[in-house]
Amino acid sequence: MSKSGVYLVSATTVGEGKTNAPKYTNPDDINLKMASEHQTGKTQNGTPFRGMGKEELLRHSSKPLWVRLRMICVAIILIGWIVLIITVVALIFAYPKCKDKDSRSWWQNDVMYRIHVRSFYDSNDDGIGDLKGVQEKLDYVKDLGVGAISLSPVYKMDATKDDLSVMDHKMIDPDFGTLQDLKDLIKAVHDKGMRIVMDFIPNHTSDKHQWFLKSQAQTDVQYKNYYVWSSQITNWNSKYGNSSWEMDSTRNEYYLHQFKTGQPDLNLRSTMVVNELKDIMKFWMVTENVDGLYIRNSGYIFEDYDMRNETVSNIAGVTEDKYEYYNHEYTYGLESNRFLMSVFREVADNTSSKFLMADRRGTTTEKIQYYGSFPGSGIHISLNPIGMAPCSGNCIKDYVMEWVDNFSNNKWPNWMTGGEDISRFASRFPANFSKPFYMLSMLLPGTPIVYYGDELGMTDLQATTEHVNTGLMQWENSTNAGWNCTNACYNGVNSDFSTINAAAQMNMAGSLYEFIKGLSSLRTEDAFRYGEYHTAVTSNNIFSFVREFDGVTGYLVAINFGDNAETHDYASSHGTIQSTATAVMKTGNDVGFSVDDDVETESLRLSPLQGIVVSWDFKAKEL
Repeated sequence: MSKSGVYLVSATTVGEGKTNAPKYTNPDDINLKMASEHQTGKTQNGTPFRGMGKEELLRHSSKPLWVRLRMICVAIILIGWIVLIITVVALIFAYPKCKDKDSRSWWQNDVMYRIHVRSFYDSNDDGIGDLKGVQEKLDYVKDLGVGAISLSPVYKMDATKDDLSVMDHKMIDPDFGTLQDLKDLIKAVHDKGMRIVMDFIPNHTSDKHQWFLKSQAQTDVQYKNYYVWSSQITNWNSKYGNSSWEMDSTRNEYYLHQFKTGQPDLNLRSTMVVNELKDIMKFWMVTENVDGLYIRNSGYIFEDYDMRNETVSNIAGVTEDKYEYYNHEYTYGLESNRFLMSVFREVADNTSSKFLMADRRGTTTEKIQYYGSFPGSGIHISLNPIGMAPCSGNCIKDYVMEWVDNFSNNKWPNWMTGGEDISRFASRFPANFSKPFYMLSMLLPGTPIVYYGDELGMTDLQATTEHVNTGLMQWENSTNAGWNCTNACYNGVNSDFSTINAAAQMNMAGSLYEFIKGLSSLRTEDAFRYGEYHTAVTSNNIFSFVREFDGVTGYLVAINFGDNAETHDYASSHGTIQSTATAVMKTGNDVGFSVDDDVETESLRLSPLQGIVVSWDFKAKEL
């Protein structure tokens, strides 16, 4: 049978230098021949088979089939590399980033200690606490783990000796010492690596202040409108229940006072008044180098421009001579107050980024508004004094989450257990509630603010007086708790100061002072200073949370605020909690283990009002 196709021509050698005529060969035969030679490793004449030659290899590799195969292989490799690079970049951006340890300021990391100077320590035995007394006790405060102190007003005041009756914002009242004494205190505070915050009172002055005297006399036109004057009055009443308006016979007009009659309200709608206040801020933050200011009574700064009467609150049992009789929608918490906070913040930011905090009554949302809408547009801390009664785990959860859930980078929570404006913590809560709550407030994200004496468990004075929460600091178990009251002391002390005193509690295991000191030390760990916060087990009684920071020890804080013991599996509530952890702190003895013992977090039992802190070593998160 004849075969069709392409035939190759080959030549064979016959003798030296001669060849036969060309002979046509079937390609299939050649392929078979090559396959045979490949299998045997030899050609038909017995010589070794060395594969295709260079020219033949190039000829075959240039065929479209092989070119396409090479291009496909190269494309697969390139696409693979591109996919690999994209995957690596995506993982870098998607994987949780390590936080910058330097991203938080001192006022976010430090424990703050509020001092009522007149009641803290008397350096000259005149019965009145003073600035030198504060300086003498700085080691006590620092030993507690405090990083910043906040002083009550020490400015020159009138004869009433009310801290808020300021006669001169740049001078020190003789009761507390001299301006040089304050300079020495500021330096001593800074030398110990601490910070100092002073009060700032923009709402009013004493009626003996030179500004008021000049405004009253109207002899200097500049001061005519420094205060709120009116020829007609509204139904507004003061914090003390009487009318907020007082007739001045010299000027024959009424002036506004939302506090005492001798404390007239400044007119903050006046640019000149605002500039005066800004100058005072610069004096303390720049000239005297204080680290921050506490804006007092900030909710009262502005009143309704149209002077509308306020509506009745209809609170049962409240009579017309009480502040709560009206709703105060026109005299408290006006939107203008927030604007002024931003003005004050600008001053602080332009003076080496100083710190500002302010008080604000009302809902959490209203307090949070003081932070402004974006970073730098409001104050650093809007104070959040705990005003609730003792409550269970769910109640605590609502209290905590109401603040934590509303905070971003420019809004920082705080946990204020006491102050001059509220009853002392130990008078509002049972004694066994203190340690659990301090464990909560000191280890949550936020700034804890301790009121002087609360670290000892001091309570309100028994006497019926306006200053029951500013009793003398109880330093020791001796007459008047260590104060010399020969010439009468400013205030009294509690009758039981045998154990509720600083000398007894310092270095005494199990004391409230040492417990708070231990918490202050624990919160210096990276997990608490910079770490993330996650809720763990919560129930009607239990509130617990995790603090963790990449690469360091993680912590579980679990507290039973209820009346019954409860056992829970904490390990399954958050992915990083290890089944076996180490006990770090506890509020009492009734937990079945000691500090440094291993604890099984899958079945952890807590007694009533019992709190614990356990830790585990860091384990890298899986991708």
